[in-house]
Amino acid sequence: RGGGAKGDSGREVPIRPALYAKLPQLTVRRPADALTDRLFITSRRRPNGEYAPLAKRSAENMVDVAAERAGIKKRVYPHLLRHSMATDYMRVRKDPVTLQRILGHSDLTMIAETYSHPSSTDLYESMMGYLQQDEG
Repeated sequence: RGGGAKGDSGREVPIRPALYAKLPQLTVRRPADALTDRLFITSRRRPNGEYAPLAKRSAENMVDVAAERAGIKKRVYPHLLRHSMATDYMRVRKDPVTLQRILGHSDLTMIAETYSHPSSTDLYESMMGYLQQDEG
């Protein structure tokens, strides 16, 4: 759960148990006096003494470095990772309501317009599954 969503409203985001188990490794060097529940913070402090959240540009730089190390030549940025996950989720799960909640959208408009672009194979498989449900 974290801030930074539109309107700075936090939301719960499900993660795999294996990743959850690794989270303590990310906090090994975390300052003991960091009172925020944000996962990613900087060593820079705000005037009130709280640790500042990781800046958008810092996250972009981290993704740039990871893409370069992986040999990816295309431009990669954090929001592209979110978009790719959402598109793949819709392709595999076909559950726009759950995806809406995961992404923190207030309605299904963005899901329908942006992430729901099934391939002709997806359409065929979906229709065949529907037609074959009464045959079994």
